[in-house]
Amino acid sequence: MVKRMFDSGYPVEKLVSEVESETNLAFPVTRESYVSWYNLCEQGLYSDVIKEEKTECADYKAELCLSDIPESDGYYDFMRSDDVQNIFLDVGGKKHEMEHVSLENYLRGIGADYAYAKEGDRFIFRKPDGTSDGKLYFLRFIRPVPKRVIGETISGTVMLPEEYLELMRCRLRGEKYRLMNEDVMCAKWINEYNYHLQMFTAFIEARRARL
Repeated sequence: MVKRMFDSGYPVEKLVSEVESETNLAFPVTRESYVSWYNLCEQGLYSDVIKEEKTECADYKAELCLSDIPESDGYYDFMRSDDVQNIFLDVGGKKHEMEHVSLENYLRGIGADYAYAKEGDRFIFRKPDGTSDGKLYFLRFIRPVPKRVIGETISGTVMLPEEYLELMRCRLRGEKYRLMNEDVMCAKWINEYNYHLQMFTAFIEARRARL
């Protein structure tokens, strides 16, 4: 069973307002800019550091688009091609690992008997003739649903452990000062972000080792 992703319960709107209130700007930063920076950071943390896994299931088809796979939990963002780490075909209770081959090699018949190739979010599959269709299992990394500006408020909560909220604050401060062309302050807060990122990465690695 997949573990639920982190959720501090801390509103993103509150965190952004705190960062915003630290400086008086003649031209305030838009909520859209904050959301763009926030999503870039949070999505990257889940893809590159946290790497929480989840399995999605679909009936076998020779060709399948990821958008055709029903999501089992709206808590997560939709599955992207880069999220897919491995694919298995279950035939009669026996799972076969599907080899990932290039589209060119797939079309030339090169690779294992159980293989797949991808083009964008379109996946094409190969299995031995006469094999039952079975079920496809996609092992994927999960990411939170990106935050949005609804009215004048940013949706959602910070999907990190509460003790690492400062990680996100530092990143937003750095981006804010980058926009203001305040290079010294930008560098200061990006360095602070990198420090907290190192601590967070160590926390994730220790947690992964325990599990």
